[in-house]
Amino acid sequence: MTDVRRTGPPRRLEDRTRFGVPIVGDVDGIWQRAFHAEIIEEARRHPDLSGGDFFGKSLTINPDQITFYFVGDAPLLPRYLDMIEAAIAPANHTATQQRHRLDAAAAEAERKVHDRDEEMERELRAWVETQSATV
Repeated sequence: MTDVRRTGPPRRLEDRTRFGVPIVGDVDGIWQRAFHAEIIEEARRHPDLSGGDFFGKSLTINPDQITFYFVGDAPLLPRYLDMIEAAIAPANHTATQQRHRLDAAAAEAERKVHDRDEEMERELRAWVETQSATV
């Protein structure tokens, strides 16, 4: 797994109210959820920023870019871009932790199934031995 990072400058998209921030890395569902949570938290840290709630909801994350709507005044754009930049590293950290938890849970579940299968084999052998002794 590779961390997500910005690969270039933001750019205005064909729809003039949308911007794209190019990214690269493992942009899976886990990372997307972590990033959305971080953006919402970043927006809460800036209560004076008008449209912060809409900003968090307007994000679309694809494997190659983060897009968002921006209809505010031009001087506010850098603040929104700063929020995106600030949310990437914590989202990487959160996603990595979540992946480790999921991997550990999967390994534990696999171990339990393996242990159960072995126990079932022992019980089956014990039952066969008791049946053979009574025949």
